[in-house]
Amino acid sequence: MILQTKIGKVYTDVVGKDFQGDNVYSILSVPYARAERFEYPKLISSEEYSEDDFLNREGSFCFPQKKYPLKLNIFMKHHMLRPEFQPLKDVQTENAFVVNIWASDKFTEKKPVVVFLHGGGEGSGTVPIYMMNHIAEQGIVAVTITYRIGNFGYMPIFDNGEIRSSLAYLDQQTALAWIHNNISSFGGDNTNITLMGNCGGAVAALYHYLNSVSNKLFHKLILCAGNVPILSEIYFAKNQYKKILSKNHLTGLKELKKLSVKDLLKIKGGQNDIIDGKFFTEHPMNLLKRGEFPSMPVLIGTNKDEFSMIELPMYYKTLGITKKKEHLKEILLTNCK
Repeated sequence: MILQTKIGKVYTDVVGKDFQGDNVYSILSVPYARAERFEYPKLISSEEYSEDDFLNREGSFCFPQKKYPLKLNIFMKHHMLRPEFQPLKDVQTENAFVVNIWASDKFTEKKPVVVFLHGGGEGSGTVPIYMMNHIAEQGIVAVTITYRIGNFGYMPIFDNGEIRSSLAYLDQQTALAWIHNNISSFGGDNTNITLMGNCGGAVAALYHYLNSVSNKLFHKLILCAGNVPILSEIYFAKNQYKKILSKNHLTGLKELKKLSVKDLLKIKGGQNDIIDGKFFTEHPMNLLKRGEFPSMPVLIGTNKDEFSMIELPMYYKTLGITKKKEHLKEILLTNCK
């Protein structure tokens, strides 16, 4: 079905009914920005859209990420390795700067908006497991953001004296700006936006709460797990970057941009959040300690199965644990001190 909105014609599917009996639509893969690899995102204005931008039924659901083999899930029997929790290979692309929207068909009304940042440890996460029609059925406009993950979004780049970092957070910030500017086209109230995140998405949501640009784009906050990690020192991130270039026989950014997606996904140790002067001007913990954050409703909770991937040998062995029952609690507590 094609619907006419203020920003153009959009392809939609009916995915349910809201509490008033009105149709709930999904509008997938609406572009909010454009960017080349390792470049800053540029917000798309409503005047820049062409009809082709909206009539993409297949969608581009996620940025390239690793997918665990089906046989591994059969052996491990862990819920996070189920097929529906994995990225779909046919919709992975580096041009996945899109928002996905679920809303009932009364687009002229002003409904509260929930913007959700997915979890996945900043290295995974995709739409198939985060369909938001159940939220829209409650009379809410629900939005998910697709942004650069893994090395595409979290690896600081040092090039000719310039630090290029925090691309994932800047993608999210750009998407928040797009939502603020355009959500009214889908019946959303841009004066009543709640930012919500789980796991790595909750970490990002808290960062946006403490960012003076981002926190003007939403009005309430929900954190499902997450924390304020320790930011890396610039010298550490720079050394890691040099090691990555050396190990992969690269001389700099120009060659890194030409690296295949497969090879870029193999790079380890490059993901670091640093005080880059662009998104992070100082450590978020200092802002929290000084109380330099906006006054808004904040709901904090935990996830039932948060960090349950620790049950898998591929994870707990990295902590020096050879058997799952071998003082797991004590080792985890020691590492957290």
